[in-house]
Amino acid sequence: MTASADSGLPLDDVLDLSAALDLVDAKIELLSEYKLKYPQDYTPDGIRSMNDEVEQLHQLRTRLMDLRARREAESSALRRRRCPDRLVAVRASNQARYAAVPPCRVVTPAG
Repeated sequence: MTASADSGLPLDDVLDLSAALDLVDAKIELLSEYKLKYPQDYTPDGIRSMNDEVEQLHQLRTRLMDLRARREAESSALRRRRCPDRLVAVRASNQARYAAVPPCRVVTPAG
């Protein structure tokens, strides 16, 4: 799966998916606005070509969103897997630290 037909970039290499999605959305919006604003500039073949490009951009957007969701799910799964071990280590460390501290005495004012 590639980020675009001419770039040859695998989607897994796209580091900032939010920025990529913003760029795709901006290009879709720009093409759509231009087509509405200047319809006389396009022959039927030109309009068809632009519609094809917009469709490809929508497909790219869908793939980027799927990739982002997959990365978020993988990241979440990693955090869930790592978290219990970390919590156990922190608890053990805290227990050892508190075991070395003598118990506090409650001092009440004489009165």
